[in-house]
Amino acid sequence: MEKEADTARTEDQAVTRADLKRRVEQCLAITRAGGYIIMGTDSPIDDLAVSSHMNLRAMVAYGYTPREALMTATSAAGRYLARPLGVLRTGMLADLVVVDGDPLERIEDAANVTTTIVGGRVHTVTDLVAPYADKPGSGSGAARAGRRPAASRACDATESARVPRHPGTDAFWWNHPTVLAEARRSCCHDD
Repeated sequence: MEKEADTARTEDQAVTRADLKRRVEQCLAITRAGGYIIMGTDSPIDDLAVSSHMNLRAMVAYGYTPREALMTATSAAGRYLARPLGVLRTGMLADLVVVDGDPLERIEDAANVTTTIVGGRVHTVTDLVAPYADKPGSGSGAARAGRRPAASRACDATESARVPRHPGTDAFWWNHPTVLAEARRSCCHDD
């Protein structure tokens, strides 16, 4: 994944973004015509989780509303499979992800996971990632040690969070401002 990020930083992404835009427009046409686009069906080919969030961001950048994009990761699968999945309603199977922010307003907030509830059991991100903390590729330097640069932490102190921030959220490399900025640039922006 680091090699892909380096390539995105050093090579012109215009052709890649044009192709991505075309693909998202095709998916959007299918969605709006009543078809199903279901997030994660390319797993394990792609980098699961990270690619899902990048897909959501690209979908919104190229035409989907945040709600439509999120539905590809939630209710669309339940509807397609005719299973009680993907919505919060009596009688449905409802695992839940709690995020810091509002992904219906800012799709990037979908990656700010603070808590998951699976089968009625509450798990923090720290709990879920802990078994992998010492594995190769689990992050580097300050992020692996649960620290971020002081400037980044100072910016967080000036923001008013919509939900209480979980102290473990900032420790993971995918939430580091530099990683997010590079991902936005390579995926969806020309800056």
